[in-house]
Amino acid sequence: MSKFNTIKYNNNWINIYIVVGLFCLIIFLIGGYILNDYYTYAYSVLAILPIYIGFTLKKILYAKVSPDEIIVFGLWGQIKKHYQLKPNEKFTVKNNRIYVLKTDKFSKVKMNSWFVNKYDWQNVIEMFDRNQAEKITKHLIND
Repeated sequence: MSKFNTIKYNNNWINIYIVVGLFCLIIFLIGGYILNDYYTYAYSVLAILPIYIGFTLKKILYAKVSPDEIIVFGLWGQIKKHYQLKPNEKFTVKNNRIYVLKTDKFSKVKMNSWFVNKYDWQNVIEMFDRNQAEKITKHLIND
């Protein structure tokens, strides 16, 4: 069994969710107080949703990646996509994106590099590049 590298969500996006939620919450509470309208307080409950999403994103992983398997999780932590390599397949990197190479066909692994922690993403990209370099090196040594 391979060791997994973990990919977390980008902290900037997490903070945006939390700040937008707090801003809306404050606006709705102040607006309800100024207008003396109790129905506006009900909207403040909806403002808690982005705050909750932001704190949830802090806790869960975006993906777990190993040289022969990628598991992408959804927003609430459930498995969204599972890529398990077959014997004639491999993961490859092109233009900072991960693809599954099947004989001569590429299929994109559905992961958003802009939504994840850039250092985690770089580690994963380097892992696949390192695997390619190791295969070439072994091939050269065996020749």
